Amino acid sequence: MTSEVMHGGRIQALPMVEIALSLAALALVAGAVAGVAAGFRPDRVPGFGTPFGIYLGLLAMAASTWAQSMDILPLTLVYGAITGALPFAATFWGARKFVAQYRSRWGPSSGESL
Repeated sequence: MTSEVMHGGRIQALPMVEIALSLAALALVAGAVAGVAAGFRPDRVPGFGTPFGIYLGLLAMAASTWAQSMDILPLTLVYGAITGALPFAATFWGARKFVAQYRSRWGPSSGESL
C-alpha cells in the first residue's frame, strides 16, 4: 500500500492517514473514559496497561467484524497501538488526575455528595 496517490495532477493522501487520525481520536475518547473510571474507582481499576489492552481488544474486534476476516488482526493491533498509545496515555492520566483532584476537593470527605 502506498500512502499517496496522484489525482488530477495533485498528490492526495490515501485513507491510511485518515485511519490513523481516526484511531488517534478514538484513543483520546477511550483514554478519557478509562481515566475517569480509574479516578472514581482507584482501588479497583488497575494502571494503564489493562485499559489500553481493553481498548486494543475492542478495536481488533471491531476491525475484524468490519473486514469480516481474522487476517486483519495483526495489522489492527500494531497500527492501533502505534497511533493510539500517546493519545490514550495522555487522556488517561489527565482524566485520572482531574477526577482525583475533583474527588479530593468536592468528594464525600468535604461534606459534599457527588
